[in-house]
Amino acid sequence: MIESAVGALVKPGCKELCGNVRIPYPFGIGADCSLNKGFVVFCDETFRPPATTLTSIDREVLDISLDRNDHHVRIKVTSEDDRDDTGTGIAVDFRGSPFMFSKMNGNYTKRVEYFPAVLDWAITDEEALRLPNRDGNAFACYQFNFSQYVPGTMRSGQQCFCSDGYEGSPYLPNGCEDIDECNDPRYNFTCPADSICVNKVGSYACEPKQGKKAWPIIWGKTRIFRFFF
Repeated sequence: MIESAVGALVKPGCKELCGNVRIPYPFGIGADCSLNKGFVVFCDETFRPPATTLTSIDREVLDISLDRNDHHVRIKVTSEDDRDDTGTGIAVDFRGSPFMFSKMNGNYTKRVEYFPAVLDWAITDEEALRLPNRDGNAFACYQFNFSQYVPGTMRSGQQCFCSDGYEGSPYLPNGCEDIDECNDPRYNFTCPADSICVNKVGSYACEPKQGKKAWPIIWGKTRIFRFFF
């Protein structure tokens, strides 16, 4: 079962899922739901489960992640794909797309039916400058240089991430929303018996119950703890 994120992941009126694959913006099912033609996804519901194809490179999508620690797309590469000389062992035409093979792939030399290949991706610097709410605290964008370069493809771009304590798509207006860590079952956070959990914007805290005093101690960006006496 795929858990829903707190913040917005798709444009209004657009589908979030194609079968079991979540399609977060800037990707989108159809041109009206994506940032540009490079991120268009075709959802073929004649298959069971539906087949998800990234049309700019004509490859089936296995997974899309906006996570700071896993900002990648995983595609299915089959044994029918020709070999190349870029060090990946497989050939995909990335010209005109925002994608390139990630250095996480290594070198594939064995013939298999199919395997998941990891792609790096980014938006252009111009697209990043046009993002709404860029001056807020909910997200930030960073320069990203592709580990490989093929003529006709992007050399660098911007990758954007929701700030700690926020979740959603930073590419959408108000897409990064505050996480309520006190009530979100994924965090399973509990406070000591003499305190209660209170959600903060971008963080949370253990507040003293009535009659208690506390000295606040902040640890990291999203956790606030207090000593009681």
